[in-house]
Amino acid sequence: MEYCPINSKAPNHLNLEKKYFFIKQVIRGVQFLHNIGIIHRDLKPTNILLGNDNNFKIIDFGFSDLISPFEKLNDSLGSFGFFPPEILNKKEYNIKIEYWNIGIMTFLYLYHYFPFGECSHYNDIMLFDVNKFINDDNKNYGEYNYYVNKMKQIILSCLNLNIIDRGCKLNQIIND
Repeated sequence: MEYCPINSKAPNHLNLEKKYFFIKQVIRGVQFLHNIGIIHRDLKPTNILLGNDNNFKIIDFGFSDLISPFEKLNDSLGSFGFFPPEILNKKEYNIKIEYWNIGIMTFLYLYHYFPFGECSHYNDIMLFDVNKFINDDNKNYGEYNYYVNKMKQIILSCLNLNIIDRGCKLNQIIND
């Protein structure tokens, strides 16, 4: 067991480059879990800690389960504000719901609020045009523009309403 003194819930002490590095580590960690057949189902900032080695650790596997790549689940586990449309709509889902959580976290770290509110309802998600919001953000982030653009690409890939396409571009985004 390792002592992790800093919880990622308050990443405001991190600059945008480090936030992007954090999100990349979370993506790789989730991909690793999926490759060994584990779905976490409660990815959120309070379940990610920063270790003494400056690497992030995914914790709290209380809602996790074993899953095959094409298996579907239908239980409503997770945390409000991070629920993907499939859970809010009581539909079956697969491992790609976790990319929705990554999109929410990335949005939080970039804009400092939830895109759909902390207690999202399906209608909130349908009314918020993520593409328009991201494309209308013309703020100049100076030396961090590269990292902000990468984070925006992650948000657009992960907050895709179509679960089939959700997260499909992540490897391309984080490996450029």
